Amino acid sequence: MIRFVILLLVALTLLMTSACERTVVSRTGVSVDTRAYYTAYQKNPTSPWRQINFNNRSYTLETQSFTVDKPTDPYAVVFVCPSKRRDVPHQVFVYYATAAEMTLLDFGCKKPPADIVKKPLYGKIGGVTLADLEDPQAGELVHLALSSTDSLTALEAYAAKVPVGQRDVVAFKGKQIASANVVIKPEAFVIAREVSSLSEASERVDVAFGSALGGYSADFDPANESSVAITGVNAGEDFSAEVSFLSTNKSLLKLVQTKQQSFQFTPVPLDEFTGADLGGFFNSNEFYPGEGHELSVTVGSADGQIEREVRKFFTVSNAATHKLHLPRAIDFSPTLSLQSITQFQKMSMAWPEYEDIAAGKTQLYRWVFDGTAAQVSGEKQPDPIISQVRWYVHATPGWLNLVSETAGNLSLTLPVKYDVDVVRDGENVDVWPDDWSFRAATTVDWTFSVFSSDEQGDSGAIVEYLLNRNIVENYTFTQVYRRSSDSPP
Repeated sequence: MIRFVILLLVALTLLMTSACERTVVSRTGVSVDTRAYYTAYQKNPTSPWRQINFNNRSYTLETQSFTVDKPTDPYAVVFVCPSKRRDVPHQVFVYYATAAEMTLLDFGCKKPPADIVKKPLYGKIGGVTLADLEDPQAGELVHLALSSTDSLTALEAYAAKVPVGQRDVVAFKGKQIASANVVIKPEAFVIAREVSSLSEASERVDVAFGSALGGYSADFDPANESSVAITGVNAGEDFSAEVSFLSTNKSLLKLVQTKQQSFQFTPVPLDEFTGADLGGFFNSNEFYPGEGHELSVTVGSADGQIEREVRKFFTVSNAATHKLHLPRAIDFSPTLSLQSITQFQKMSMAWPEYEDIAAGKTQLYRWVFDGTAAQVSGEKQPDPIISQVRWYVHATPGWLNLVSETAGNLSLTLPVKYDVDVVRDGENVDVWPDDWSFRAATTVDWTFSVFSSDEQGDSGAIVEYLLNRNIVENYTFTQVYRRSSDSPP
């Protein structure tokens, strides 16, 4: 009898344990870091949109995390960056994904270039040999990068106007190669990190080759000269390639620019990052987190538009060979259908799946729409009136395959507003201004692009580069484009 009771208790325990195990749900978290004016998310295509923020005029950072039941469950997030200038459109960024493909979105609205406050930045350059009459070939030139877009060639000093904020000053020196353009063969490298303040006052930052006083400096090592081999270029195409160094604070130093499909370059003389924290700093001779080389290859069309490209990111390159293959062009025509819904334009897209085995797995589709902003209803009109709007719509293959009705053929219908049934304090509210949407019965210009990669990493690695120019070590991705415009029937 005692044995029977014990066996019964054991059996009941096993049943209870089994039942508990069956009811455990493993959820996947999605994190959204946003400085946008407006942010909302949708946990699945049938649930209401829920706000993360609205009227974020100071663009302060807000973080929202939510969970989905399974990594393959679809979710969506939208960010809005309203315009304050008549010549700049409202911008809406939309992301449709699954947690298996993207678990983090780090978004911040960027100011138009004309609205960015600039300051004078200048300084002396030490350790440069100037040309003289007796030996003109001994003279050296310096190429400096002060931001992602500000660079110049100098000798003993430099002066420029750059955006206010923290930055890195990066440079190399070398002798000029005989060329119609100023081409410098890199011989020595210097980087002065985190040198600029938030003040708008002019600032002096000296750099010096061969000295620790003006930042970390080292000679390029010819033994590390690496090669690039590019395939997939068709005869007569407008082709270009470049290798650059991207610093932590996004100063872009171009090392090589060429139209050759096979070429050599010498990588910057920094060592692999070890992670040694020296009181908030790292070893100056190492790549800092987020720093690395960008190798980019582009093929353009006759009208100057980029049609195909491939990018690779890496840090050290010790006599390495980098082989890149351009993706195949899009050989189908995506379709955009327009429908008037009251004063707004509703857009539906359809296209077949893109596949290029050589480029790797398709990671992301993107549509960029440009058109006329809808008129704002009511007596109170915005000041200024913004007449244009641009939407960047991103969708992952996992999300599209869940919502598309036909296998191999993808489709997506966009709402005219992204706050339908937004819930605030238990009530549905409408906080989407009309001019963030497209006006009915107007033409819409569009660019359709596909991103692919055969490297480890999800769609989020591509989105992080597109949004913040953050790079993933040893990651390669390709992009192909198709452009057109459509008018309502």
